[in-house]
Amino acid sequence: MIRNDYSVIAFVLGIILGPIAEENLIRSLQISDGSFGIFLTRPLSLLLVLAFVFVLLVPVVTARSEKETS
Repeated sequence: MIRNDYSVIAFVLGIILGPIAEENLIRSLQISDGSFGIFLTRPLSLLLVLAFVFVLLVPVVTARSEKETS
């Protein structure tokens, strides 16, 4: 992890919070009978989904734009 410059703190947070997030995801899908639409019906949950997608796509878009300019 140190050789590839990965954050140790992010790894520890993932190990701790991962099972909690997975348990709550399963619980919410059971409540909605397996529909992912439950995450898009409330404004706050929709905002969080959009923020998550934005955080995932920004590095891809910037890397692609840097590659095209080089």
